[in-house]
Amino acid sequence: MPTRRHRGAVRNSRRTLELAVAVPQVVMHRLGRAALAGSPPSSRDRREFERMYVEKIAAFNEACSALAMETVRASVHGFFAPWSWPRSAHASTHAMHLASLYARMGIGMVDQAMAPYHRRAVANARRLARVRVR
Repeated sequence: MPTRRHRGAVRNSRRTLELAVAVPQVVMHRLGRAALAGSPPSSRDRREFERMYVEKIAAFNEACSALAMETVRASVHGFFAPWSWPRSAHASTHAMHLASLYARMGIGMVDQAMAPYHRRAVANARRLARVRVR
């Protein structure tokens, strides 16, 4: 079982793997649909293409907002971290603690930024797997 320190990295690895599987499935389905849509596309195809466009913009906005909030949170924790350490510890202990803190902050930022893309891509892969291309 991963320790508390490694859970964020494990979660990021799992999400990256799920994205690596889901994204090609969604792209393949949508490219096939676009190739078969013809001119003009059916209302069903137009809804899917519009949904694709809106989803991408929404995921980007959510990721930027989440990354900004995580950056603020990390800045506050990073700024106040040295004052929360015990005074008797050695300088090397402080340096190791600070490096660990910044590593966790970086993992948290990646996790927050990737979450909207992961959520949508995996949901789309599940949904489009059930849809038959006509």
